Amino acid sequence: MIDNTILLTSISAESLKAIIAEAVRENLKDIQKDATPVATESDKVLEAQEVIKLLKISPATLENWKRQSKIPFYRIGRRVYFKESEVLTSLNKAQL
Repeated sequence: MIDNTILLTSISAESLKAIIAEAVRENLKDIQKDATPVATESDKVLEAQEVIKLLKISPATLENWKRQSKIPFYRIGRRVYFKESEVLTSLNKAQL
């Protein structure tokens, strides 16, 4: 059963701000806890051969674009990776 009692009290503006800030912090924590990142197909990580096939370019062209910073890439050890979304975005921006 819901209690419909109204209680009036006097509090300072600083106390009210603190109460509101704490309530917002708690709600944000709950939202962040429940939020799960949604991966899209464009978040896919590609290797060099996959980018070459996707863009229908030669390995030399891909190397040139990497060297000229026309296409973003990531290096982990000796391996090179690309984010599909960034590859497609760089194509649209630079008109390679």
